[in-house]
Amino acid sequence: VVMVDKDHIVRLANPAIYEILGLEEQIEGRRFEEVLQSYRLIQMLNQASKTKEKINEEIYLYYPREVILDVNIIHLSYDEMDAYFDAESNEELTNSNDSEQIILLIYDITSIRHLEKVRSDFISNASHELKTPVTALQGFTETLLDGAIEEHDTAVEFIKIMQKESNRLGSLIKDILDLAKIEQDQVQQTSELLEADELLEDVFQHLSGRAQDKHIDLVKDDNSQPDVSFRGDRGGILQVLTNLIHNAIIYNNPYGFVKV
Repeated sequence: VVMVDKDHIVRLANPAIYEILGLEEQIEGRRFEEVLQSYRLIQMLNQASKTKEKINEEIYLYYPREVILDVNIIHLSYDEMDAYFDAESNEELTNSNDSEQIILLIYDITSIRHLEKVRSDFISNASHELKTPVTALQGFTETLLDGAIEEHDTAVEFIKIMQKESNRLGSLIKDILDLAKIEQDQVQQTSELLEADELLEDVFQHLSGRAQDKHIDLVKDDNSQPDVSFRGDRGGILQVLTNLIHNAIIYNNPYGFVKV
């Protein structure tokens, strides 16, 4: 919260504004334009002074750090101030014979916008990934119905591929459902005693096919303790390990290795 008078002198600034805008020096008693080096904020303040209308806008600041702000500017005449402040807190401000005040309410929404982008990117990537197994299933199904089902070896090979693509499709759908649960805060975690080696073997087995496709060796660090155990959520830990190792395989060079 920042309050300025008709001459744009800062009369009030709460601690949050210093944190949000990275301000180190005291700004009360100084001109708004001197202490807040943001062209758009100054432009909005001048507009509010001129039009006396409320303004709401989302703006980006790049200095001293990158932030996304939701800015609300409210112009108040002397008669309107009692709607926002009691008489005691307003007395000091009105003693200077200021007939108007301008209030800036600034919210840091950087993390909110980041989460929205992550969600949007996830949905976009998941939608793209869904097309691959669906297209494969459609293609192999049509081929089988066109006569390939009569050739036993070919039919078995196709059905194995269809099963693999079906599992992939199921995994993607599960990820999307997990996202919905996270957003609705319905994720239930359990804690149990877990063996690191056992978890790693499960992940290696699950990803062995993908690793073989790129000729990637999956290696467990020989220097690690063989009996590492800890308490945690088995499903969550497996998902984290799978994602990390899967990414290591995808972005690796052919004939490389992934050591855990």
